[in-house]
Amino acid sequence: MTIDHLLQALDRGSGFDDVDEALLWAALDAAGITGNWREAIIAAGGPACVLEKGAVPAFAEPSRRTRLLDHQGIATRVALLDPWLRVGGRVVADPGSMRRFAGAPVMCFYGAGAGTIPDPQTPTVAVVGSRAADLSYIERTARLSSALAEAGVVVVSGGARGVDKAAQKSARLHQGSVVVVSPEIASRRPDDVDVDPGLCWLSPFAPWTRPGRWLCVERNTWIAAAADIVVVVCGDATSGTRHTVDAALRLGRPVVTLAARDDGPLSVIPRALLAHGVGHVVDDDVNVAALLQLKARPQAREAWTAFLKGRPQQQELPLPLLGDDAPALLRLLRAAGGSVLIDDAAARLHTTMRELLVDAAALEVDGSLRREGALLCLVRG
Repeated sequence: MTIDHLLQALDRGSGFDDVDEALLWAALDAAGITGNWREAIIAAGGPACVLEKGAVPAFAEPSRRTRLLDHQGIATRVALLDPWLRVGGRVVADPGSMRRFAGAPVMCFYGAGAGTIPDPQTPTVAVVGSRAADLSYIERTARLSSALAEAGVVVVSGGARGVDKAAQKSARLHQGSVVVVSPEIASRRPDDVDVDPGLCWLSPFAPWTRPGRWLCVERNTWIAAAADIVVVVCGDATSGTRHTVDAALRLGRPVVTLAARDDGPLSVIPRALLAHGVGHVVDDDVNVAALLQLKARPQAREAWTAFLKGRPQQQELPLPLLGDDAPALLRLLRAAGGSVLIDDAAARLHTTMRELLVDAAALEVDGSLRREGALLCLVRG
């Protein structure tokens, strides 16, 4: 896959029909267009047609407006993709793969390894938990993942140390398929793929993505979206696992947890899932067929949200909403009277839509803002 034709087309402002379609989606990603525009782009004739016209069509809602495209700016960013392609990376944007992410749309992924995203008919289970998992939790993760792999279930992992790595390695050891959804920016061949070329390694973050601590939070949404079911092995009160649970419930995915064996800090999230009627419980010797039949519990998301709001940690660490220490997006919301259109916020903060939504996702998890369609609205302060 070469970007030379794309760069030439961007320079001319025409000739996009001769460019690989996956690269065209990457060009729109480089323009800062987020995945919720994907269907509108398809309806307008596809990415080649949109790039030819130099504008992304407006959504049906009056609050959405046409986005003009800066071909020169896109070319500058797309050029950063060339090293990734040269080390065997690829752009994943085919309709079959993207159907798995209908609930959490993405413009494209940046993939590596020989593995592929499974079709929607193939069962997938995300196995998540703490980076600090001790040996007992690692062993439980390995037993669960090997059972899933032997049953032909694709295991979804976040690629982090601890539970993620244990699930990934055990599934591959038993000849299972694994999808790793990584928070790493796609810039070099991943270490995981060097060790195991059979992986399907994915990142939603292109080489031009601004680094930030919230990449993991946003990535967790796509872990949940890639899976039919999310299994929580362990997690303490501050674990990023809670973000994956939140995303799974928002997307209507069943959440399952292994039975807690003690009252230690790593059992906080599993016990909370059960105590608040959010998750199902399974034993280590899981019946995979029965697991795949589980459905999301009624009112699970409302119960989980109530649990998060009631945690003492939420009150002990309030976000600084005033002064220069406040996040830029919150300062903008205060100045705008409490609400602002997403695309207006991106323009006024001189950032891309993707980078803005990374910050917004983190603030939404913390309860400082909420999204209402195309609006960002201040909750506190």
